[in-house]
Amino acid sequence: MEPEQERYRPIPARRRVLIALLAVATAAFVTWSVTRKSGTVREAARHPADVPACSAGQTEGCVGSMTTLIVPAASGASR
Repeated sequence: MEPEQERYRPIPARRRVLIALLAVATAAFVTWSVTRKSGTVREAARHPADVPACSAGQTEGCVGSMTTLIVPAASGASR
């Protein structure tokens, strides 16, 4: 004798509605979070009023100046 196969049971209508609402809510949240404007980046881009912008050749004491970056030397073992 062969074992009885389990019958396919469709998803109930209430559960299908719940799944659809969750999918729509997730898509709306992702769209909103990608398209909203971040306030922290806009605030950081503004120049302070008390510090002037850099003129040609000026590298210190102004907004937009160059900085020194300290990076550890590459080791020979990483090749």
